[in-house]
Amino acid sequence: MSAFPAPTSLANAIATRRLALEPMGYQHLQGIWDAIEKSLPELRPWMAWATDTTLEQTRSFVGRAERMWSSQRAEEWNFTIVLQGVPVGGLGLASAMQDLRRAELGYWIRSDHAGRGLTTEAASAIVAFGFDVVGLHRIELHAAPSNAASIRVAEKLGFRFEGLARHAGFAESQWQDMNIYGLLETDPRPTFHL
Repeated sequence: MSAFPAPTSLANAIATRRLALEPMGYQHLQGIWDAIEKSLPELRPWMAWATDTTLEQTRSFVGRAERMWSSQRAEEWNFTIVLQGVPVGGLGLASAMQDLRRAELGYWIRSDHAGRGLTTEAASAIVAFGFDVVGLHRIELHAAPSNAASIRVAEKLGFRFEGLARHAGFAESQWQDMNIYGLLETDPRPTFHL
């Protein structure tokens, strides 16, 4: 099995109909932090990192993401969702397993931009990136059963519900069950980013 392409060779922005998905880096830090601060009440029920996040923790994450893009070894690919020049969220593929050609899709968007199809558009582009550029065979997505917005995105993108993982997530100081969704490179997948 061939290796994933080096992140340095993939560190290019992806343009969708309304968005730029830029490889995450320090230039996005303040915009990402502003988007997080404006969205904490909506992020906290689903994202463990949002429970007590700080600017310094965000700086650390963004720095790790930037270093990953300049490395030769692929473990994750994090993008900043940029709308009209302003960072409004993040998404990416993480927990990559080269031997199984699998990764997990994750995403979030600033609360005042939710419900406009922007997350679906961005995630559609990253799914295409994962299969067509990185060479993944399978992309997984985990969502709490009560996270209706995330589940809608998964279903729109063609992900199939595969089961419930008990206590597989943690947010707001409690364990959460997680719905597991999967999409294979051979599955039909609608596109929302072109």
